[in-house]
Amino acid sequence: MDAQTILTIIMMFIVVLGISVCHVSTALADSVGKEEIIAVARANNAFAADVYRLLKTTPGNLVFSPYSLFTILTMTQAGAQQNTEAQMTKVLHLPFHSSQMHQALAAWDKALRTSPGTQSSYQLYNANALWSQAGEKLLSEFTVLLQTYYDAEVTMLDFAQSSQHAIDAINTWVQERTQGKIPELLDPQAAVQNLSLVLTNAIYFKGQWQVPFDPEKTGPAPFTLIDGQQVEVPMMRQTANVLYGEDEFVQVLELPYEHSEHVTPLSMFFILPNDPATFTQCEAKLSADNLEQLFAAMQPHKVAVSLPRLNVNSSFSLSEMLIALGMTDAFSLPPADFSGITGGQDIYLSEVLHKVVLEVNEAGSEAAGASAVMMSRGLAPTPVFQADHPFWLLIRDNVTGGILFWGRILDPRG
Repeated sequence: MDAQTILTIIMMFIVVLGISVCHVSTALADSVGKEEIIAVARANNAFAADVYRLLKTTPGNLVFSPYSLFTILTMTQAGAQQNTEAQMTKVLHLPFHSSQMHQALAAWDKALRTSPGTQSSYQLYNANALWSQAGEKLLSEFTVLLQTYYDAEVTMLDFAQSSQHAIDAINTWVQERTQGKIPELLDPQAAVQNLSLVLTNAIYFKGQWQVPFDPEKTGPAPFTLIDGQQVEVPMMRQTANVLYGEDEFVQVLELPYEHSEHVTPLSMFFILPNDPATFTQCEAKLSADNLEQLFAAMQPHKVAVSLPRLNVNSSFSLSEMLIALGMTDAFSLPPADFSGITGGQDIYLSEVLHKVVLEVNEAGSEAAGASAVMMSRGLAPTPVFQADHPFWLLIRDNVTGGILFWGRILDPRG
């Protein structure tokens, strides 16, 4: 294999929102304890905050899945060695080494996911695959690890001689596992002849609110953009008993998803600056610790809620961002060392692609972001949460606190 053989990591996932609330999870794996799973979720959140800190310079709306990125990069880290492994471990904030890390992440995934075709109050499918150039010799230790902990499919393709067939095969896999929401991840015209390996992760989520919005109450309303301009958007409205919090900077609202006893409870959280003019200041204070402080201070309350309908698409190339976070060795030869995959030091990361689709409507929703150092104050008898200016949203696992999706809405029109 050529000395410049490329290892490409591709990430993909879709979120479709419905309403949803969650209770307790009974799906924690037997092989690891809850403490280990929570430690992995906290690592995921720290990585999420780092990623958002760099993504926030992206113009317009954005949504990404820290969980999807964390999973695919941890899969790749399993084949890294020496300084490449050390850098990836640091950037991902991994709390454990070797099999303990993969066992804990697999247990978290098992607790979250539902099986396609099963009856559940929400659907969360997480699929992984490894696509190898035909004839490439992969270490059995690596492929067995991916299959054991990540249920990863391993497929041989001929990138060199049948590049269009290889692209079509990967895009078809993506389309099927995202329920058609992402019809293609790879550009059909992409030059893939020099690819050696492609790792893919696809997430599909669809949930229903515990208390749906009544479509008859949805109507046009003004939304103030960052520049002060007002636009008209369809605004959903309801008054509900939910978890709510506020401080001198922001309001935070939880909308839970319907769930059954055998799945982990999930919720969407919304973070809204009290003053639209302070959006940038609040954004600068977003961190994993501040989010946790904010969520911990929330209390049950009857809240008058107004939220815009959303349909957001984001597509990112994350290589430069990961290099900026400290994952420098992985993207060039030398010094990239992924000898845990092939046994040699002849592959490196060429690209990390991430694509997300987010829909929020009366039946369901997804994603919520966070903000600022929290200073509690008394709550009004009936708080009003009126998202008529830019805000953040995220979808969070209520058992571990892990953030699955994170978004920023500057203009609900898309």
